[in-house]
Amino acid sequence: MRRTPLVAASWATSETDAWLLRAGQESVRHFTLGEDATSLTPSFEVEIRRNEGNAKTGLGADLGGGIAFADPGVVCTLT
Repeated sequence: MRRTPLVAASWATSETDAWLLRAGQESVRHFTLGEDATSLTPSFEVEIRRNEGNAKTGLGADLGGGIAFADPGVVCTLT
């Protein structure tokens, strides 16, 4: 008696090629307001990306910014 499998297992080989390129810049500038150590610090950042791959492909940019206010009695940060 000879038996044969119902489903023949054959796995196809696959090859994947993916990459990501990312470059960014972040800047911060500190300003002193008056003589009592009150300060204002704005910040800005920009980043660009280019990626290729199976799931996500494309070009994009990320932008961000914030501002920090500091007083000897109060600290407030907004990003």
